[in-house]
Amino acid sequence: MRRRLAICVMALTAAAASAGRGGDGVLFAAGDGAYGDGALSATGDARVAVFIDATGLLRETQAGGRRLGLRWPGPAGSEFLGSCGFVLRFENGARAAPVFLEQGALRPESRDAVIGDGGISAEGRSMLVTRAVSRGTSVSITQEHHYWSFGHVRDFIGFTTTIGYAPQRGAARALRRFEAALVSDFRIGDPHDPARADNDRYLYLAGGEDGSCHREGAAVAAAREPGGPLAAVVVFSASGPGAEPLEVSSLIMPAAGGPDSLWAAVEARRATGSGPAGDPPDGTAPVLEDLGGGVCRSEEIAGNLAIVHCLGQVPELAPNESVVVEWALVFGRDPEALMRGVARARETWEGSGDSGGGRNRWVVPARKALRIEVGAALAPVWVQGERRAAAVVMLEEGGADDIEWLAVAGERVEQFEQVGDRIVAVIETVLVGAGEAFMLEGQLADGTIFAARITAAELERFRGENDLAPGRLPDESLRLFPNPFVSITTINVSVQDPLFVAGAAAARPGSGSVRIYDVKGRLVRSMLDEELRPGDYSLDWDGTDESGTAVVPGVYYCKLQIGERSLTKRMILLR
Repeated sequence: MRRRLAICVMALTAAAASAGRGGDGVLFAAGDGAYGDGALSATGDARVAVFIDATGLLRETQAGGRRLGLRWPGPAGSEFLGSCGFVLRFENGARAAPVFLEQGALRPESRDAVIGDGGISAEGRSMLVTRAVSRGTSVSITQEHHYWSFGHVRDFIGFTTTIGYAPQRGAARALRRFEAALVSDFRIGDPHDPARADNDRYLYLAGGEDGSCHREGAAVAAAREPGGPLAAVVVFSASGPGAEPLEVSSLIMPAAGGPDSLWAAVEARRATGSGPAGDPPDGTAPVLEDLGGGVCRSEEIAGNLAIVHCLGQVPELAPNESVVVEWALVFGRDPEALMRGVARARETWEGSGDSGGGRNRWVVPARKALRIEVGAALAPVWVQGERRAAAVVMLEEGGADDIEWLAVAGERVEQFEQVGDRIVAVIETVLVGAGEAFMLEGQLADGTIFAARITAAELERFRGENDLAPGRLPDESLRLFPNPFVSITTINVSVQDPLFVAGAAAARPGSGSVRIYDVKGRLVRSMLDEELRPGDYSLDWDGTDESGTAVVPGVYYCKLQIGERSLTKRMILLR
């Protein structure tokens, strides 16, 4: 599987109009910013692919027959985003009725947004800045979008959102009862499925170093099918005038139709005292289940929902004052990986101190300088019907973080698979034929360098297995016990191949079956007929045929078939 591991953000803004700029995984709008006209281009493979409009709103759009939104990992990854942006409510002037503003309804203030060039700076950061303003109220939203190309910080995007009030008239009144909410309406699944938002799963995840689950957590959106990737929204800091901290409450609630509907729903939710997973209104954490590994989660809920982070109310927002929110979108293939990403995002946001006692935010944390020796072996794989050798690197449990690169005998390889805690790469036949030991080296996303050695003895062992007849599975693929048997025998199937076809996704299934025949070759019982993944299967045969009728004692044959390869073993039924 080809892996391109540099993170890039697909940034489409009116400010980037006519830039025509490509780069590794960067997507820009061409033309005059009239989205949906098909004037879009994309190059490369991005780790995080997101559409950001000229107001800083993250959203979906249709362009040239393509639906763009937020995807991870890469442009071909899961579709995550409906929209993600701020909604405001405040009282302006002498009117008592509140004013509602959505980020996407603001107008871009200029076409001079600062766009990161995708290069690696001292902090390893590229940045896109957008600014939009409401002409009628003089409220503006300036948003910095931070992203990195280093492996350990590539699975999240950081944001600094500044909501300002800068009226032109010197005697302008302050805005009263000012509130802001970050609304993330996820719609996971096939973008062409009109019902894809109706049953997405939402939960609350927390990670604790001691497994106690007392540390802060994240509201998480997940695909409707278990095992899919996860997306989290985390607010690290919110402050009002004078840098006074603002309380942030997280809600998982039904997606609202408009800004007024949103605030009505928030107020109703506050009145009923329920938040994520039914947590009480005092902000205490929801009841969490320990998943092990220092990760805990709340009960999942499903439906057309949104994640809402409500900021505490600012009684008055005077001219030239602002509210600043620091937050991140984080992605992961499972809860453990997601919470590692949340911790790295927080560490990156915390940054480093400067000589004046301040903080430099969004600075990439250093990776650990660690080199480890790991085990490796050779295993047979079938590539388009041809038996090949694959090097299997075995890491410690939970250690197979995403791989930045892998080298075999000093040469970088473009195709490899990650199967659990194993890394599998098909190797050149000449390496096996030479019979000389060689090294495998690679780097994990956290910076760890690993090295493994294929010894001459291992090469000799593997070459000895070449006596296996073409089309035949290894003997250990099928075991029967007891045999002979009186009433029941257990059929143990072991699917060992980490790959089925070249370039397949990790643990890709292959067509498989287990069938029992009599001595005349007639089918007696079909025990299994499905897509098989690498792993172990256990089946019990009670000596009956397809109709449930007991068969006569005698000799029978159990045949395991996987793709074009098979293995048959004799079994004896006694009465």
